[in-house]
Amino acid sequence: MDQWPDEVLGHPRHLAAQPVLAALIQQLRDCANVKDGYEFQQALFSHLDAADTARAVFAQAVKRMHAGKSPQRGAPDPQSGLDPSRVKPGS
Repeated sequence: MDQWPDEVLGHPRHLAAQPVLAALIQQLRDCANVKDGYEFQQALFSHLDAADTARAVFAQAVKRMHAGKSPQRGAPDPQSGLDPSRVKPGS
């Protein structure tokens, strides 16, 4: 699916990540010892894991839609606000 930069930059998940990134950058700057670094690393890995999990669920839904099927049970609704019918089978 073609996406314009404004659609990507204005996507709700992208917008929600901005304050998280700012907080992580500040947490990294505030690291003064190994314990702080470990806690930062755990917070970062937590966010990465959540993002990877969400991406996998959305990717599976898109694959199903490309195949002309409905998204899997429990798949989250698209957050982009874009029309899901824009997903073209086989694209």
